[in-house]
Amino acid sequence: MVPQPPPPRQLPAVDREQERALKRRSVSSLASSIDSGLLRAVPMGLVLRCCGRQWGSRVVDEYHLSRPVNEIDAFLSHDWGTRRWLKTATMMVHFNSVPAAVASLLTCIVACLLIVLRVSDGWLPGTLAIHGTYWFVFVCWQDLRGLCKKNMVFLDRICIARHDADLKTQGILSLGGFLSKSRKLVVLWSPRYFTRLWTAFELSAFLREGEEKEKDIDFAPASMGPLLLYFSIFETLLVASFHILVLRFVESVLQEQKVYLKNESSLWNFTVAMLVICAPAFLVVAPMVLYLGTMQMKALLQLRKQVDEFKIRDAQCSCCQMDHCQPDTGEELLCDRMLVFETLKRWYPLETSSEACLDRFDETVHKELGGYVRNRLGAGAPPLRHIVAISVHPLLGFLCMYVYLAVNAHLFPWSALAWIIGWFQAPPMVYLALWEFLQMWRLGVRFGDRCSLWLIFLLGEAAGIGFNVAIWMQYTVLKYTFGHDVNGPVLGSLAFMWITFILPYVYEYSPKLFGLK
Repeated sequence: MVPQPPPPRQLPAVDREQERALKRRSVSSLASSIDSGLLRAVPMGLVLRCCGRQWGSRVVDEYHLSRPVNEIDAFLSHDWGTRRWLKTATMMVHFNSVPAAVASLLTCIVACLLIVLRVSDGWLPGTLAIHGTYWFVFVCWQDLRGLCKKNMVFLDRICIARHDADLKTQGILSLGGFLSKSRKLVVLWSPRYFTRLWTAFELSAFLREGEEKEKDIDFAPASMGPLLLYFSIFETLLVASFHILVLRFVESVLQEQKVYLKNESSLWNFTVAMLVICAPAFLVVAPMVLYLGTMQMKALLQLRKQVDEFKIRDAQCSCCQMDHCQPDTGEELLCDRMLVFETLKRWYPLETSSEACLDRFDETVHKELGGYVRNRLGAGAPPLRHIVAISVHPLLGFLCMYVYLAVNAHLFPWSALAWIIGWFQAPPMVYLALWEFLQMWRLGVRFGDRCSLWLIFLLGEAAGIGFNVAIWMQYTVLKYTFGHDVNGPVLGSLAFMWITFILPYVYEYSPKLFGLK
């Protein structure tokens, strides 16, 4: 008799909670991809609103402010220990200064056309419109461009959920995916940046996508924004002082005071008057620019040292500092250090041990990241486009006055073209002053340990003022010697002024031309 097979056993019921757990992403390492449902970003205008309120120390969950996207325009890499006003000012300079400069240029063109057509009877409305347009666009550009297309950025506090533990875990584990979906990486560098685990990982992960990604990294030191804004204030005061001197000169001509600048004594008095009127710019704002610039230059030197001596084992992370427990809720935190270490094992599969993976990562940072830092930072000068963008509006406002005087040239003993050419004396003086500031920052770093910074600033500022006055004086003497109308000596003197400031900038920003690289 053939034995009957035993009846089939009933399969045990599947625990739904266990099934969901099996479907969850592994928490052993950070993924390089991301689920479409997790990919979110926030409008840049919202990040900058209310003086960067989102950068402050807040515990409120604001995940609802982020939006699902297919691609992120910029990944904001930063550390939370840096003050929010530094980050906000730097982000405004980085994202808004160039559009603000373009808007002020368009406003200047319109204002000058209205003056030429004699629709506007005066230069002051045009000058005020240029300044007002610049600062309005500088503050509100992200909201203005949002009317057409928003600039969507990744800010971890908003784009990773905090109200749901599972979503929060998935968001943290998908950090590599957020980076891979980002068109640009904006590094808000501060002296703490390379001491933090996450920030060092973010920059390295972005560079790991390929050499072509290096051009998509924008390096913005957090102190750069306030520094350039202070210089803009300095320049505005300087140009405003020049406004006053030109007005005084116009009044003297209209009142037929023929003695104005007719002899050496009058020329000397004019020079002294210019220095006195410019005193607030030199005595109040300039020392602040010099001090902040020296501190930034010193910090950038520390950056190179940080990269050269970087060890991922020594990098700090907040979870370990809080003993992997959220102080407010008691929630257990994932260990960021273990997540990054396990990810490095996946990055370097040929290494035989965990320690070898960490050593390989350190070597990569020293070589690839170190080379990137040296190439991007150069000698520590701010990006040229930001220098031009932050300083163009006072010069454009000054141009309105010269166009108005050219239109009314029949009141003066020289031509309209002579007035227009006269405006070209202003840009060399402004940009030469900034280049001199840059040199004083470097002197402050080099000799600050041997003598007082304020002594260095005082001597440097005196030398800079003397040099600028000498450059401007040769133009003024030739102009009043050979006449205000266009002639060879005046044009040659003006060309000399421009060459004097262009060559240092070419040397600073294009060292290849001088065989330095």
